[in-house]
Amino acid sequence: MYRHLWPALAIAVIGAVVTACAVAHLPPQPNPPPPPPTSRQTDLPFTGLQNPHDIAVNAAGDVYVTDLRNTKDNNQFPGLDSAIIELPAGAGDQVVLPFTRSDLASDADGNIWVIDPTHEQLVRLAGTQQPSAVLPLPDLGLRGEVHTIDTDAAVYGTAGGGVDSSGACCLPVHLVKSAAGATAPTILPFKGLNWVGGVAVDAARNVYVGDTDHNRVLRLAAGSDSPKALPFNHIPRVVDIAVDNAGNVYVIDADLKQVMKLAAGSGAPTVLPFAGLDHPVALAVDTKTNVYVVDAGSRRVVKLAAP
Repeated sequence: MYRHLWPALAIAVIGAVVTACAVAHLPPQPNPPPPPPTSRQTDLPFTGLQNPHDIAVNAAGDVYVTDLRNTKDNNQFPGLDSAIIELPAGAGDQVVLPFTRSDLASDADGNIWVIDPTHEQLVRLAGTQQPSAVLPLPDLGLRGEVHTIDTDAAVYGTAGGGVDSSGACCLPVHLVKSAAGATAPTILPFKGLNWVGGVAVDAARNVYVGDTDHNRVLRLAAGSDSPKALPFNHIPRVVDIAVDNAGNVYVIDADLKQVMKLAAGSGAPTVLPFAGLDHPVALAVDTKTNVYVVDAGSRRVVKLAAP
């Protein structure tokens, strides 16, 4: 899952949105009202978060968050940096990992990957602070950004968008895949993407994309060349998505400040009983189907335990 901000860090955009051009959104449509608060919700004991924007959870239940930090250089000019913070399962003490200007992804086996553009590498963590694998970061093309990784270490991301070399707008946004060891990425058959609000891939290599501009989530079945829209009810603004091992799909709707779940095989989503979300920007789901949300507005990480 990525909200990769470092190619455009100076803009300091919080959230997982890639854009080719600014496009007006349609008015929000009615969605089911959120259920009442539940005791299943807890705030995780992260401390000192400034601008949390990304999250991943491993198979052991360790939670990782990327936090943008305000800094000053030697001349006291303000800037931004980031930290990756780990909260080990069952522990109250967080650990700052030795990565800066990096982002997070997780695969269907519950492995955590650090996307480290500074050193042009992907680092798979072993459940501790030490890496269990280091791979080269693939070049996805112009304005390429890694969003997620599958269990074969194939990378999925976006490329394109913005203006071309002559200043003309707008280049198309492509969803691309780069298999481990590949010399060039493959363009996946998603059409008409402009704003991408999250990318996820499940264990069967089905690919899910948040098509923010068209208020929908698309699913590309493994081996297919035709994505299908999932039956969400016109999501006003999807900013992140996740999928669990059972094929249930989770979506953040930033405008309505809620998280929806589409159960595998269902024809309609349900609203998860999160209470008090102010500005949700990222989510993750673990192997036990606990759901975690980064609420940037309140600088916290919220967990909703599985029912």
